[in-house]
Amino acid sequence: MASVKVSALRQQGLARLRSLRNLGISARSAAVSGIVVLLAFAFAGTALDVILYRSLLVDVDDATAARVHSIVEAIQSNSTDELQRELSTTNHHVVATQLIAPNGKVVERAGLAPETPIIPVSEFDLHLRRGIPDDAVPTDNMRLSGQKVSTPSGEYTVIVGGGSEEVASTS
Repeated sequence: MASVKVSALRQQGLARLRSLRNLGISARSAAVSGIVVLLAFAFAGTALDVILYRSLLVDVDDATAARVHSIVEAIQSNSTDELQRELSTTNHHVVATQLIAPNGKVVERAGLAPETPIIPVSEFDLHLRRGIPDDAVPTDNMRLSGQKVSTPSGEYTVIVGGGSEEVASTS
């Protein structure tokens, strides 16, 4: 008999929770306020995550574009020491550099850059192209910037890869 009463009380309590109409006005107001606050926090968290992710990608793109610009300037000024330093230095933003000769062969590379062009050199022209998504790279692990540069011996292509895996793991 006692278990029947406890069971009936439990069912009655669960029935009250299922229906907001049976709650008092202050309880309904508190429940709705809680739901609104929860949704607001979820929306704000998602928005901040998107903003942070985009901001980190822009930082990577800025770093790769600046490195391409530095390498192009070194090539145009015939500064071999500067060129070698810019091509060989990698960090957490710039993870790969390639200098590709007019014949399509990689003549200098550093970091994670393979012995073949990361992407076809036909993707680039004499203007800086930045922010190429990591989906364009076969290994899917770096964003690219690049540019062709005219020299007396032909058009060289500079490709710089920025580390997008670190960005993806942050967000």
